[in-house]
Amino acid sequence: MRKSKPLLDFIKLQPELKVTFYRNIVVQFTNNPLFSTTDVSLEAMKAAIDQFEAAILAAKDGSRTAIAVRNDNEAATDKMFHIVLNYVDKTADGDETVIISSGFNVSTQPVPHQKSILTVTDGSHSGSVKLTGILGPDGVACEWQMRVLGTTVWIRIKTTSQASCEVDGLTPSTYVEFQYAVVSRKGTSDFCAPVVKLIN
Repeated sequence: MRKSKPLLDFIKLQPELKVTFYRNIVVQFTNNPLFSTTDVSLEAMKAAIDQFEAAILAAKDGSRTAIAVRNDNEAATDKMFHIVLNYVDKTADGDETVIISSGFNVSTQPVPHQKSILTVTDGSHSGSVKLTGILGPDGVACEWQMRVLGTTVWIRIKTTSQASCEVDGLTPSTYVEFQYAVVSRKGTSDFCAPVVKLIN
């Protein structure tokens, strides 16, 4: 099976979203024993992010000089977090859980032969997802739940008469787990294995 790898997809983000993404990396690294010997210190990361954010704000006046400074800061910060990504890749050695704990997005594994019971895809707009399950011949409804990755309490989303559900109002750039149970005339099934999705 192919090893998981952290993704360089953050390079495509708009500058303001990059700041949020990079700050989340710092949060994930803070007091994380998996990343105790980083190639780039947390202080250096924070300083680069602060400088980049200040340059973004200064460039809002449209000044060509300020925009050039923002672009230079963006390139320097991107380069720094590329180094951090390489460190995570080396440390994780293909372990998806370690990569997720770093705050970076993780590469998608090949689809196994057995079809997943629950499929989670991007919804019609940012902050939404579409959940698709299997109702089965005896099912009359599906009960959907979610929780932010790392928390313990499942939150009820809704009950639907179909094996699909769209969820709105989710926070972009967070990992959320989803699960569902099938309601039939015989009772309610166990919840399926949770599926984790990065909210776009």
